[in-house]
Amino acid sequence: MSFRTHITILFSLLIVLCFVYICYKSIDNKKSTTIKEAYNIAYKEVYKKNSQALLVSIGSTDSILSKEDNNAGKNGERNSWNLFFSVPNSSELWLVTIRDHKIKDFKKTIGPSYDRKDLIDKKEFTLDSKEALKIAKKEFELKPGEVWAIGYHFLISKENGDVLLQVVCRDDKDNFTKIFINAETKKITDAFHKIPIGGGIYSGNTDNVLVDKYNIVGIANIKKSNTLYAWGWKMINIIQYKSILLNKSNNDTVWNELSIQEDIKNILPIEDDDILIVCEQKIYKYNSIELSSILESKNRILNSFFYNDKLYFLTNSELNISSDKGESWKTILLPEVKDVINIPFDMNDDDNSLYVSIDNKIYCYNNVNWVEVIKTDNMINDFKYIKHSIIYTTNKSVNLYDLETKENREISKNVIVNKLIRHDQDIYAISYEGNLFEIKKTSDNNNWEISSLETNKNGLITDMLHIDQDTWYYSTVSKYEWLKLVR
Repeated sequence: MSFRTHITILFSLLIVLCFVYICYKSIDNKKSTTIKEAYNIAYKEVYKKNSQALLVSIGSTDSILSKEDNNAGKNGERNSWNLFFSVPNSSELWLVTIRDHKIKDFKKTIGPSYDRKDLIDKKEFTLDSKEALKIAKKEFELKPGEVWAIGYHFLISKENGDVLLQVVCRDDKDNFTKIFINAETKKITDAFHKIPIGGGIYSGNTDNVLVDKYNIVGIANIKKSNTLYAWGWKMINIIQYKSILLNKSNNDTVWNELSIQEDIKNILPIEDDDILIVCEQKIYKYNSIELSSILESKNRILNSFFYNDKLYFLTNSELNISSDKGESWKTILLPEVKDVINIPFDMNDDDNSLYVSIDNKIYCYNNVNWVEVIKTDNMINDFKYIKHSIIYTTNKSVNLYDLETKENREISKNVIVNKLIRHDQDIYAISYEGNLFEIKKTSDNNNWEISSLETNKNGLITDMLHIDQDTWYYSTVSKYEWLKLVR
């Protein structure tokens, strides 16, 4: 063999080796994978541990190590995946995390037992995320997710014997969307988007919508100036929102929107046109023109109240009282300190004594010290003083405690009440499901009962405002429902 031939062979071999090296480095440096590539990487290692293990599900996740833009997943690839494998009819479960084309977490644990028919065999893995995204986009106008579930996400699992690959993104109106594709037929089987239902202010007398497309958590009324205030938030996108404050004269039809930088917890009318805006740790005074801070608390404000020209606010450790609308304060330490998100509070109209609820107890302050009045087996959600009695709610029942006889009576176990509202001597209740109820005495006047108030509302009721016998309002926040996405 001639020297020239040797050189030619060596040169050709060098080219081949360079090509192999470049290909290897390209694979080694690859950061993202399709759902099928992620499966192959994980299954190879799981198979070494137990060859009987089969796939339960795979799902892509937002990267926690690097900031992603909404282009993530646009080519059917993601850089972060969670995979679950199980051995049929056993509790053996393998959890695998893949990040940047490599296994980052691999562990065996105990999980639910799966039948063989509910697990995905390698031969059933016939559809990849690249192709699935093309199929979904061909049928629907889709957009990548923003802020949360960024870009396009992919999940695969088995339902009723069919392997389904999900494409998760937004629809053309920015709603959270899921497209289900049968891996065998490569046909779309279902498509859903998550739609906000309701949210706004309603007239209780007519059920007419006064304000919509807002999530309203509270309503207040300034009687002297005949002005309504409402507060809550307005969604910017699927996860971001801005706090809002609305107001209008009862004679107007147009609501004015004020943008507030902080989350509003309560609105307290104090004068003809003035209100106090209670936020997480601050209280502001607002006179329809100017917003000024009157207090900044070191701790979160858990409740607030304005009664007989006195302002009250509670943290988890103290009750603060002002007789001059926030110029000066008197502080009373609470009987116990708990890490809670709310401390219900009310006044005794007969002697102006104070009541607070902490965890499963209700205390009364008699201007000297705190006295325990009620102790239950369950945490108290809310309570209201009425006619020498206290109506209180827990996660299991609605109850009435007679302060004179010390008798405790159960009103209902059928409704779990989150919030109580008192108007004069009438008590209303809002359930965890966002429905409105009235608590009143029975016709024989011997017992109490809770009855549903019919409302033509959309969303979840959050508050109720009673102006007079003929005028009342209720507010709602949106509830989200998965509805069919029409092609």
